[in-house]
Amino acid sequence: MRLKFEIPSWAPFLFFAALLAARLADPPALVFDEVHYIPAARALAEFRADTNTAHPPLAKLIGATFVTVSTAFSADPIVAVRLASAVFGLWLLWGIYQWMRALG
Repeated sequence: MRLKFEIPSWAPFLFFAALLAARLADPPALVFDEVHYIPAARALAEFRADTNTAHPPLAKLIGATFVTVSTAFSADPIVAVRLASAVFGLWLLWGIYQWMRALG
Protein backbone atom coordinates (compact mmCIF):
# COMPACT_ATOMS: atom_id res chain seq x y z
CA MET A 1 0.00 0.00 0.00
CA ARG A 2 1.37 3.38 -0.97
CA LEU A 3 0.74 6.44 1.20
CA LYS A 4 -0.14 9.66 -0.51
CA PHE A 5 1.12 12.96 0.93
CA GLU A 6 -0.67 16.09 -0.18
CA ILE A 7 0.11 19.64 0.86
CA PRO A 8 -3.05 21.63 1.64
CA SER A 9 -3.75 24.37 -0.89
CA TRP A 10 -3.45 27.11 1.75
CA ALA A 11 -0.04 25.99 3.05
CA PRO A 12 2.11 28.01 0.59
CA PHE A 13 -0.05 31.06 1.25
CA LEU A 14 0.53 30.77 5.02
CA PHE A 15 4.23 30.13 4.45
CA PHE A 16 4.68 33.33 2.44
CA ALA A 17 2.49 35.29 4.87
CA ALA A 18 4.76 34.19 7.74
CA LEU A 19 7.87 35.15 5.77
CA LEU A 20 6.50 38.59 5.00
CA ALA A 21 5.29 39.18 8.56
CA ALA A 22 8.67 38.24 10.00
CA ARG A 23 10.49 40.82 7.87
CA LEU A 24 8.12 43.82 7.89
CA ALA A 25 10.34 45.94 10.13
CA ASP A 26 13.56 45.25 8.20
CA PRO A 27 15.34 47.49 7.26
CA PRO A 28 14.42 50.07 9.91
CA ALA A 29 15.04 53.03 7.57
CA LEU A 30 13.20 54.06 4.43
CA VAL A 31 14.43 52.41 1.23
CA PHE A 32 13.81 52.89 -2.50
CA ASP A 33 10.26 54.19 -3.22
CA GLU A 34 9.40 54.40 0.47
CA VAL A 35 11.46 57.59 0.57
CA HIS A 36 8.77 59.18 -1.62
CA TYR A 37 5.62 57.24 -0.74
CA ILE A 38 5.68 57.30 3.06
CA PRO A 39 6.05 61.10 3.44
CA ALA A 40 3.35 61.54 0.78
CA ALA A 41 1.10 59.02 2.56
CA ARG A 42 1.65 60.81 5.86
CA ALA A 43 0.72 64.13 4.23
CA LEU A 44 -2.47 62.65 2.79
CA ALA A 45 -3.33 61.03 6.13
CA GLU A 46 -3.03 64.44 7.80
CA PHE A 47 -5.12 66.08 5.02
CA ARG A 48 -2.20 68.19 3.81
CA ALA A 49 -1.31 68.79 0.18
CA ASP A 50 0.09 65.95 -1.90
CA THR A 51 3.87 66.18 -1.57
CA ASN A 52 4.62 63.81 -4.43
CA THR A 53 2.70 64.56 -7.60
CA ALA A 54 5.01 62.48 -9.81
CA HIS A 55 3.44 59.20 -8.68
CA PRO A 56 -0.21 58.11 -8.99
CA PRO A 57 -2.31 58.80 -5.88
CA LEU A 58 -3.94 55.36 -5.38
CA ALA A 59 -0.93 53.72 -3.69
CA LYS A 60 -0.44 56.83 -1.56
CA LEU A 61 -4.11 56.79 -0.53
CA ILE A 62 -3.89 53.11 0.42
CA GLY A 63 -0.69 53.86 2.33
CA ALA A 64 -2.39 56.80 4.03
CA THR A 65 -5.21 54.53 5.13
CA PHE A 66 -2.75 52.07 6.66
CA VAL A 67 -0.79 54.93 8.27
CA THR A 68 -4.00 56.31 9.80
CA VAL A 69 -4.95 52.90 11.19
CA SER A 70 -1.42 52.33 12.51
CA THR A 71 -1.48 55.71 14.24
CA ALA A 72 -4.60 54.62 16.10
CA PHE A 73 -2.63 51.62 17.42
CA SER A 74 0.58 53.69 17.86
CA ALA A 75 2.48 51.48 15.41
CA ASP A 76 5.33 52.48 13.13
CA PRO A 77 4.09 54.09 9.86
CA ILE A 78 6.91 52.41 7.93
CA VAL A 79 5.67 48.99 9.03
CA ALA A 80 2.10 50.02 8.22
CA VAL A 81 2.93 50.89 4.62
CA ARG A 82 4.95 47.69 4.26
CA LEU A 83 1.99 45.79 5.69
CA ALA A 84 -0.18 47.28 2.94
CA SER A 85 2.30 46.00 0.36
CA ALA A 86 2.36 42.58 2.00
CA VAL A 87 -1.44 42.34 2.10
CA PHE A 88 -1.80 43.24 -1.57
CA GLY A 89 1.09 40.94 -2.49
CA LEU A 90 -0.58 38.03 -0.72
CA TRP A 91 -3.86 38.93 -2.40
CA LEU A 92 -2.10 38.76 -5.76
CA LEU A 93 -0.55 35.39 -4.86
CA TRP A 94 -3.99 34.05 -3.93
CA GLY A 95 -5.50 35.47 -7.13
CA ILE A 96 -2.88 33.86 -9.36
CA TYR A 97 -3.39 30.54 -7.55
CA GLN A 98 -7.15 30.75 -8.14
CA TRP A 99 -6.57 31.69 -11.77
CA MET A 100 -4.30 28.68 -12.29
CA ARG A 101 -6.89 26.41 -10.67
CA ALA A 102 -9.55 27.80 -13.00
CA LEU A 103 -7.35 27.11 -16.02
CA GLY A 104 -6.89 23.53 -14.86
